[in-house]
Amino acid sequence: MLSAQPALHWRVGSIMRERFGAAGTRRFAPLRDWIDHGVPVAGGSDGPDFPIPPLFGMWQARTRTVNGLAEPMGTEHALTPAEALALYTTNAAAYCYAEAVRGSLAVGKLADWVELSADPVATPDDELRDVAVERTVVGGAVVHERM
Repeated sequence: MLSAQPALHWRVGSIMRERFGAAGTRRFAPLRDWIDHGVPVAGGSDGPDFPIPPLFGMWQARTRTVNGLAEPMGTEHALTPAEALALYTTNAAAYCYAEAVRGSLAVGKLADWVELSADPVATPDDELRDVAVERTVVGGAVVHERM
């Protein structure tokens, strides 16, 4: 299991390109290769030096957009919307050895979930960063509600 940090790719991609050139960064954070070769990949963020929200990480994993560069970097490594969602749900739970109790909605699992303003899988890439968290529920209790 590998823990990827898509927001880190967004933050340092232009620095890597400057240091190693386009050819040297072609395979920087090769999410697609890892997944295609059967490596389970979880998404996360180590902040606070770069955006922490999972939706931002999902957007970056799908678009491969890099701060400071006009063009995305390594688009051949972009993930599908469903794969990007799995990074931050089922795969993140498996990374923590907690897939039996979290990571998906199922009877017997913790009642931790978020309500979003749009479906993150159906939302076009360029709109994903605008999806809002409407409500967050942890252990069955509302801990955040957008006003």
